Amino acid sequence: MHLCAEATLKLLAYSDQPDHTTKTPYITGKSGASDIVIEGENNETSIIEGQGGPWWDAVEAKVSGLQRGSIIRFHQGERYLFRNFRIQNAPGTNLTIGQSGKGAHNTVHDISIYAPASSDSDPSHNTDGIPIWTQYVNIYNCYIDTGDDNVVTDSDAQYVHVWNCNFKAGHGASLGSFTVNMHHIIYENLVFDGTEAGFRLKSNNERSGKVHDIIFRNCTMTNVANPISLTCWYDLSYDKLTPETFDANPEAKTETTPEYYDILIQNVKAEGYDSKNSNNKNYNGIYIFGRPESYVHDVTFDNVQISHRNGVRLFFCKDIKFINGCSFTKTKTNTEVLATDTDLSTVMENSYKATYTWNISTKINSVSTSDALFKSTEYYNMQGQKLNCIPSKHGIYIKSGKKIFY
Repeated sequence: MHLCAEATLKLLAYSDQPDHTTKTPYITGKSGASDIVIEGENNETSIIEGQGGPWWDAVEAKVSGLQRGSIIRFHQGERYLFRNFRIQNAPGTNLTIGQSGKGAHNTVHDISIYAPASSDSDPSHNTDGIPIWTQYVNIYNCYIDTGDDNVVTDSDAQYVHVWNCNFKAGHGASLGSFTVNMHHIIYENLVFDGTEAGFRLKSNNERSGKVHDIIFRNCTMTNVANPISLTCWYDLSYDKLTPETFDANPEAKTETTPEYYDILIQNVKAEGYDSKNSNNKNYNGIYIFGRPESYVHDVTFDNVQISHRNGVRLFFCKDIKFINGCSFTKTKTNTEVLATDTDLSTVMENSYKATYTWNISTKINSVSTSDALFKSTEYYNMQGQKLNCIPSKHGIYIKSGKKIFY
């Protein structure tokens, strides 16, 4: 399917559609159709127009039985390519990838997606940019400015790679809230500007399981309300989240209990969020909330630099590691934690049954200066490996036989 430059393909207007209660995609395949390309010539002028305004009004009016299908979704088959076009004003989700683990092997690149932010005076509702429900998906060079998750992986999402994308309004690079059978996902080289969230992993006790081998790296965030958020209590507001109460009444662990582990957050810089009207409990620089029966564990922050109005909240989590010169600046009180400090206590808003290490120092106590390896003009890392140049990021190094902070 090819859209010429300056061509606009419009969905039928809400008033002209005979059925508002059947959730059917507008562009889809039959009987496992495979090897399909949907493309345009320009990701700004080859347009699919969803005419979603009346649909969003119907959501606000709570119209009974309302169902909104994706603009594009292929439930089965394999090998789909989507490129070089724009989707705007979708009634619901925009480009949904797969279903129940089927519809695998997708590539999406140079796609633009636009809808009013959920915080606008005339918002769109649940207009997720690219939801993913299957395996082997590559997404790159996309621009997404929408009313819900920019890109989101859901149940059965595996071996997913998202890179070189720009996210404006929306709920960020998300995982969940359906997180059954989800693993091996990489989000990297992303730019967030004014997004509600950055890296967001969310689920609850009825729709999850083991979520692991997740990487979020090489990203910048400007004016992002929640840069890093991992919660096992999706759909509960912070005012209803009392860790002491949960701890006194833990639930039995089942196959659908969220268990998050082996997560790497690396080379991330977030700054510029200083809204004085923000709710201090709901907007945090780092937020991790596990469960008493299932701690979030083995999460590594590697060279993560955050400046945020509010601080850090950690609950029911363990083996949280901050390494390689992480820093956190709490701008509300101008309290700053530098990479050489020993912990996060000055910016910790609240914690409960949480263990972490903050920029822990090496256990090497001395180095012989007579060793020929250690020359005054050379740097070595803590594994004794010689660097080819002056260190390019914060950390602990060896120079002239001494440990130095750089």
